[in-house]
Amino acid sequence: MRNILKIIIITIIFTSCNNKEINLYQNKPIDWKNKEIHNDNIDNYFQGKTYLPIYSHIYHKHENRTFDLAITVSIRNTSLTDSVFILKADYFNTSGENIRQYIKIQFT
Repeated sequence: MRNILKIIIITIIFTSCNNKEINLYQNKPIDWKNKEIHNDNIDNYFQGKTYLPIYSHIYHKHENRTFDLAITVSIRNTSLTDSVFILKADYFNTSGENIRQYIKIQFT
């Protein structure tokens, strides 16, 4: 009986000590070329603009100390019938200078 218990314990130890990492969230790279639109009639659609303030840092009590922040931006289409076309997403610094253009192609 003791031998069986020893074998079971040893088996559990060896099978549980697996160094292989399992990625539960296997992300496939996004094929942006597949989402690209070629629409010459973009002026025929309703267009709008929005300003989304995003802060890279915040000031502490007396504005002599800052804390860096990380951000995530999510744009959702709440319409069940209409598509949303994102034409531009630019990042500006505090002085209003365009630092980065995030969208190189128009996509839906």
